Amino acid sequence: MKALVMGRAWSADKELELACKVGSLADFQRALAEGADVNADGGSPMFVAIMKGNGEMVRLLVEAGADPGLFLRKSRMSRLKTTEQIVAALMEGVPPPVPETDCPPADDDDEFGAEAAPPSRSKVQTRSLVGGKRPAASRRKQVRRPAGLESATFD
Repeated sequence: MKALVMGRAWSADKELELACKVGSLADFQRALAEGADVNADGGSPMFVAIMKGNGEMVRLLVEAGADPGLFLRKSRMSRLKTTEQIVAALMEGVPPPVPETDCPPADDDDEFGAEAAPPSRSKVQTRSLVGGKRPAASRRKQVRRPAGLESATFD
């Protein structure tokens, strides 16, 4: 019976984290009603909301009892008085979300209708194999001798 309660709480914790990730207020409220821990996994729901740049979700977590001290130094926490100040401190330095553009999706053809070239590969990867084997010794790099020097033979 205890495992079932623990499983339900774990499920609610994950639902809360997902709600913070996608910004769903309805899922957030349902997860809290099911007993989700706002400080689960070391503050994972708040971390996700901060990284998504969702200040409203961060505010809701702080109001629901999430510990901002997991992400802020104690010296800084002592100077923050209101929820808005705490949320602003948590969201500080987080880049704003990138707006979606109206650009059409890129296709594989360039402006002339030709397929895009594959990315370049190193010489090691593009060396052709002869009959599935490495090149013969005669094809390997050989040392060149300076012009005018002959091989000497000794008796």
